[in-house]
Amino acid sequence: MTQQILMELQSWSQFRRALRVEEREVFDELFRSVRMHVAEVSMAARLLPFEAMLMSMLVSQGVRLRQLEQQIFKLENRGGQASEALPQIVLALPHSPGQVS
Repeated sequence: MTQQILMELQSWSQFRRALRVEEREVFDELFRSVRMHVAEVSMAARLLPFEAMLMSMLVSQGVRLRQLEQQIFKLENRGGQASEALPQIVLALPHSPGQVS
């Protein structure tokens, strides 16, 4: 599976070259997140490796979003403002019967 992931990453090289510089930086960041999660992507055992790659990108973006929310919350509260706590963003994912939620 790891070889399939690397081949998938390489297959996007033409697309990457066509991007503007600032878009290429974001693209590279997304694909770095896939490389950081190769073990997890391999364990997903998906028919299409790109599905697991997308999930690892989403997880990384979710982590980054949470970090930014926490930084904003700290900055707002440091300024002495009486702001409400940032709401937690919850993804409502459907689950199978019998699955623990």
